[in-house]
Amino acid sequence: MGFEILQNKHIKSVFCIAAFSLQGCAINPYTEFYQSYVDGKDLGNYSYVLKKGEEPEVLKGDFDKVISIRDSYLRNNYKQIGYSSFNGSKSSSDSAIKQAKKVGATVVLIASEYASTENIQQTLLLPQTSTTNTFGMVGNSTVNLYGTTQSMQQTTLNKTIDRYDQAAAYLVKLKKEPVFGAVVSALDFKQKQEINSNKGVEVKIIIDGSPAYLNDVLEGDILTKANGKELLNPDVAVNILTSFKHGDVVNLEYWRKGEKHIKEITL
Repeated sequence: MGFEILQNKHIKSVFCIAAFSLQGCAINPYTEFYQSYVDGKDLGNYSYVLKKGEEPEVLKGDFDKVISIRDSYLRNNYKQIGYSSFNGSKSSSDSAIKQAKKVGATVVLIASEYASTENIQQTLLLPQTSTTNTFGMVGNSTVNLYGTTQSMQQTTLNKTIDRYDQAAAYLVKLKKEPVFGAVVSALDFKQKQEINSNKGVEVKIIIDGSPAYLNDVLEGDILTKANGKELLNPDVAVNILTSFKHGDVVNLEYWRKGEKHIKEITL
């Protein structure tokens, strides 16, 4: 473990914001819009998960702050196991904490930013009762005759709602030291042009103290081959680099600042 895919360059792009209104809803949006990165059945085998009665560590901020905090955790051998994202009226952080407990996350990072203000018109049909009073003669006596009728009256209510982009990242601490120790993402168009190839992955995060760290693999490097095997994309890179063992010697081909390098590293 310790070598995982980072699918985004900005937290908002991985947290695919779903339009959502909380008005009159009893659901937990952090549960409703949760996306998992891992198989929860195996989570406890390789990571420290939240135990019954424990509380997760909670940190909050805007999206830029949260991605910075998340990256700091990843550099300390944490793994993101999933995320929630939605757009709607402000949701309580207690709902995110509840979801963190559900999935066993020891850390939950909550991001929220104002998105827009929405004016909503809601049409209601309300019952209306009217009373009639009629005078009449019965013999020599005057009587009042009362009656009631019911109808439905249409009423329009105007309401203003502030909407927010909201997201949460759920993390756990890994038990084992990583074999390689990097988080990678797919190459963008500019990077592919730089190396004149569609094949490779960008190093986004280096885990402190890992073999990648000790062998001076740097964040921003583009990895293309390991022992002659092409690191075609993040999925392939993960499979290849996690197939090695501690102590293995690997010939790593990579690009840094537009120049190609090959170095021998010991894991």
